[in-house]
Amino acid sequence: MNTLKRASCIKRNSNVTDPYANSIKFGPNMDLNSIITPPKEGEIKAVIEVVRNKFEMDCEAEIEEHRKACIESINKINGNKNSPTFNLVIEVNNMKWEERNMTELLFPEKGGKSIYIFNPLLNKIEQIFLDTEDEFPISLAICNRLPYCFCCGGKVKVDDDYVELNDFYTLKRTGINNFEKIFLPPMLEEKTNHCLFEVPYYKSICTLGGANSKDAEVFDLEEKTWSKLPELNCIREGASCAMINDTLLFCFFGYDTENSEYLTSIEKLDLEKEEGWKLMNPFGNKSFMKRKFFSCLQYRQNFEDFVFILGGINILNNESQDWMEYNEKNNTVEKMESNMPYKSSFFCNSFTKLPNGRFYNLTSDYQLIQYESLGKYLFGIREK
Repeated sequence: MNTLKRASCIKRNSNVTDPYANSIKFGPNMDLNSIITPPKEGEIKAVIEVVRNKFEMDCEAEIEEHRKACIESINKINGNKNSPTFNLVIEVNNMKWEERNMTELLFPEKGGKSIYIFNPLLNKIEQIFLDTEDEFPISLAICNRLPYCFCCGGKVKVDDDYVELNDFYTLKRTGINNFEKIFLPPMLEEKTNHCLFEVPYYKSICTLGGANSKDAEVFDLEEKTWSKLPELNCIREGASCAMINDTLLFCFFGYDTENSEYLTSIEKLDLEKEEGWKLMNPFGNKSFMKRKFFSCLQYRQNFEDFVFILGGINILNNESQDWMEYNEKNNTVEKMESNMPYKSSFFCNSFTKLPNGRFYNLTSDYQLIQYESLGKYLFGIREK
């Protein structure tokens, strides 16, 4: 495919700066729980900086609504005599589109009518049930790009059969128990069990593979249009993906429904070149690579790029506790000495980094996995 045609939907953003440059930051050695001090006999003071942007419209009204929702929530806590008093100082700043804002992660319940919300300041997972007849599709793909949760595809039951969807929409919180669903242009093809992944350097969202699909598409968040990327070499159901050096898109493993086999290969696409996907066979124990519905987390250390590969469903059809590391320079996959806190597959195919510098993802059984980059360790949050 011609690079210029592809670039019509993947446009380089030369002015991108650190998306967390102006966001609230916590000290590198500070425990998240220390942000909210244990109650004495008085009050707990917490400062939350809510950062917003202008993704689709001037959002001053939305900011004010969120501020009121926060105050309403605190007032409810104050009304409970068994709860400590909170003095909440909310500072609201308008920020550029490419800067991450807010702190809450949204995870719609697949095949259900609720949304799970994680707030790192409270270190708590909350489930909110929606007053609706409609259920979220099974096997839809989810990607948190704050303050929005992007959702696409999946399947719904119609009569006695399942129908795959190409719907694409965002969810955002508009009140304590209120959410708004904004439909965007649909994907070019119906998909289920596929990847949905943010490409921040190009202000885009990519969707890759899926059950019975080699399709790759990209959505321009500014122009709100879909374009085709070169097809993958293999069908990859339940694969996961990661970005390296802003321009290299990697798609890992997954299940080939056409040949009924787990894949141990990786595909790489250079978004700056006219080449298609390059099929690579990494060095390492192939049995550990055979998995689907796992999650990826990219990081950089000593000028080398790595991708963590976490959990998933292995060749024995069991949820895995494995924690592996892919070295892009050496094209190797090695198992880490430690494992994940739980045996789990994942809600999203990639972790989301929040302004506190930590990475989060929700497992398929609604438990949160948090990655601490400085200590290089994982731990779970079970509380709901």
